[in-house]
Amino acid sequence: MPVHALALVLLSAAIHAGWNAIVKGATHRLLIAWWSLIIIGVVGLPYVIVQGGIASALWLRLGASALAEAAYFWALVRAYDRGDFAVVYPVARGSAPALVTLGATLFLGDRIALLGGIGVAFVVAGILTIGGIRRERYGDVARALLVSVMIATYSVIDASAARMTSPVPYVIVVFLCTGVLLAPALVWRYRASLWSIGWNERRSIAVVSLGQLLGYSLVLMAFGMAPVAYVGALREISVVLAVAIAWRWLGERPTRHTIAGALLVVVGAVCVALVRG
Repeated sequence: MPVHALALVLLSAAIHAGWNAIVKGATHRLLIAWWSLIIIGVVGLPYVIVQGGIASALWLRLGASALAEAAYFWALVRAYDRGDFAVVYPVARGSAPALVTLGATLFLGDRIALLGGIGVAFVVAGILTIGGIRRERYGDVARALLVSVMIATYSVIDASAARMTSPVPYVIVVFLCTGVLLAPALVWRYRASLWSIGWNERRSIAVVSLGQLLGYSLVLMAFGMAPVAYVGALREISVVLAVAIAWRWLGERPTRHTIAGALLVVVGAVCVALVRG
């Protein structure tokens, strides 16, 4: 993997774990995520216009991605409502590389080298180990797996778009469309308090907005430099950071599962990083 792509993915991973922890620690999780999408879209729309807008050839991908992203945020918040961050985040993120690898191979024609495949396998094994799947966690794991399906879906769609256009304008429009799709549910749920709660949570919303835009734009840039499966797998180094955040910030003590799984993820990430191409 090119050094520039490696750096972009690692930075994106740190940003992603951070904004997810903010959402998990908030009271109005979906509302914070929604406001961040709307703000990114509204503030960034002039930039999209200056850049010439989105080509009509990308509209279908954009719409499909927005639908998948809307389902992703809805599923993510429901998973965070009921499960621990140290379980939901690792399982959701860790299942995605295998699905992204399959999708990239089937639909984008990516070729996976032996070392890259080994790295992906280590990452997936590590994440599932961190999840520490037990009977009482089956519900949490099932909800996290639904999140991973949505991640894989929009990742493959967006990866194909990133090879046809500049990623930042595309991301801005996708986020705005996602916010529009979620708007009816949020308006119905919060009604008059939609604005007041948004104002009270403005700091968290601002950080999450910046984290989402910057983090995913970096990923799309990396998609244009390296095979999607490698980028998707290496991005999962964020689960190691998530375990640390869950322990230090959210008060979730690490177990043997989380420590062993984190080591497996690091090994897998190193394998992916050593792949040339």
